[in-house]
Amino acid sequence: MDAFVAKELLGRLDPGEHDYAEFFRSSTLSLSVARWPAGSVDDQEPHTEDEVYYVVEGRARLSVAGEEAAVGAGSVDAASYGADQHEEATSHVARLHAAGQVVLVQPFLRSIPEEGEWPMVFLDGRFSHAANKRVALPQAGTVDDLFAPETNAAHVATTAQTEVARAAVDLVSDRLGTPTYARVDLVRDDTGGFCVLEVELVEPSLFLAYAEPAAAERFAAVLAH
Repeated sequence: MDAFVAKELLGRLDPGEHDYAEFFRSSTLSLSVARWPAGSVDDQEPHTEDEVYYVVEGRARLSVAGEEAAVGAGSVDAASYGADQHEEATSHVARLHAAGQVVLVQPFLRSIPEEGEWPMVFLDGRFSHAANKRVALPQAGTVDDLFAPETNAAHVATTAQTEVARAAVDLVSDRLGTPTYARVDLVRDDTGGFCVLEVELVEPSLFLAYAEPAAAERFAAVLAH
């Protein structure tokens, strides 16, 4: 078995120019790492094979079949703002728009500082385990590293949490097919109920370190299947 470290792979590339290197190839799969300087365009065509792009640094806009999406890694450029910081928040949004980025603005729910959020992990469409996650977003500042500081802990999901998360996974399954793995992040809204913060389907953190040992076995089983 081969193992690769993304930081080491990126270290082999030219930091100032577009650079590309293949680091793995088999009869059915090849893996490569590439870097594009800020403001540059990847205009390679045609794409004659199925391809998966995974962002490990920075942010970009990806166009597929005529549809565009903003993509990025981790918590880069995330921030929180108070009601009296409208000018700072507006300036932040304007800076991201000027860089060609799409901005998502969400209400800061009262429960988040005290309770955090709950990652709910599903394997092959079935609930597996949960955790509690608390992220420290800077107020009126931005995250410059890949991830904002966070504190994680084990959590036993309630029936209400499982039902809300399962409804989200069922919706994904109806539209796209049952995902091998999925993570649904829940928060408590201002009425006391649970709502979906986000659904992670592409290489999510699965919080296996905070689950019972059987969770890792379930994960291995669905991958093998």
